[in-house]
Parts: sequence; C-alpha cells; structure tokens
Amino acid sequence: SFFGPDGRHDCDYIYYYNNIRDNVAKRIAAYKTGR
Repeated sequence: SFFGPDGRHDCDYIYYYNNIRDNVAKRIAAYKTGR
C-alpha cells in the first residue's frame, strides 16, 4: 500500500467515528419505532 501496512490518517479515524455514530443513531431510531 502507498502508506505502508499501518498507514492511517486522521481523516480515517474521523470517518470511522462518524460511521459508528450514524449507525448507533439509526439503531436507536429503529428501536424506538419498534423495527
């Protein structure tokens, strides 16, 4: 890979965090609607 085997950027962590946060929000909304 271009950045080596452990090449992570700050943006990668931001996208990862936002993805988890969005997923949790969707799960809570689905739980509240009984789905």
